[in-house]
Amino acid sequence: MELSPIRHDLKEVGMFLKECTACGREQLIFLSQVSAYDRTSRGVEAHFTCWCGAEQTWLAAPAAQAQPVAA
Repeated sequence: MELSPIRHDLKEVGMFLKECTACGREQLIFLSQVSAYDRTSRGVEAHFTCWCGAEQTWLAAPAAQAQPVAA
């Protein structure tokens, strides 16, 4: 899933919707809440803090599946 900036009041605001595993609420997470990005074998993971204060991880960009190539 690609993050799409939202045009608001002549500036771009990046955000995504994610259900928190701690409080169980679906929360709108702003990019200012993201503390780090990690490239893993699963893809790119975003680490962020939910509005409830819990540290969370979101698979922001899944790794591309390798397709066999015919020779």
